[in-house]
Amino acid sequence: MMSLSRYWFGLAHGFNVRDGGGATTDQLRAPLEALGASVEEFDRSHENILRAALGLDSAARALAHGARSRAVPGRTERTGRTRVLVGHSHGCNVIRRAFELDPDLAGTTCSHVVLINPALRVDAKFPEGVQVACYYSPHDYVVAASLALRLLPWRWFWKHPWGEAGRKGMRNGAVNFNQEQLLGVRVEHSTVFTRRAYTERLVGSVTGWLARMAVQGAKL
Repeated sequence: MMSLSRYWFGLAHGFNVRDGGGATTDQLRAPLEALGASVEEFDRSHENILRAALGLDSAARALAHGARSRAVPGRTERTGRTRVLVGHSHGCNVIRRAFELDPDLAGTTCSHVVLINPALRVDAKFPEGVQVACYYSPHDYVVAASLALRLLPWRWFWKHPWGEAGRKGMRNGAVNFNQEQLLGVRVEHSTVFTRRAYTERLVGSVTGWLARMAVQGAKL
């Protein structure tokens, strides 16, 4: 398997999380670091759905700032590494919004995004130059329920393209991976984080995707 020593990964968990992503995105740290990657967690305090929506911009700005910052004492080394943002559920919304608020984040700064069961519309867009991999599952009914949010008359809803990409995959040029085919089991919203074998297989798939993207980039 390809070494990830040239990659930095920034992890963004979903909302209604009380452990800072400990049971979800943080489970990716060990298998990523085992391949030489540098990993940083962008944790947030517990959010209900209202706090997640109203706090989206501040969370996105913090993520963008962290992803762009040069390494400083006490922070994970990022200098000279390809930067990859990884989100789960609403964390994918935070990543998408970060690119909107900070257009300079795209391209050379953060060129790759991995979305795991994203609570996003299937037609949500990312900037040109950003390669997107979406890991979805047909049995992710948590993101399907987010469609009901479109019925609520929230004036700030335009910032939140919640939807069921985590169940159907993404459009707009994303590379989609069916987790049930990858793992060989029924996969719900956070199943991939429940066993080390699952997270290792996911990381193996992400590593293969990054290798293919690197080859394609070298040919351009």
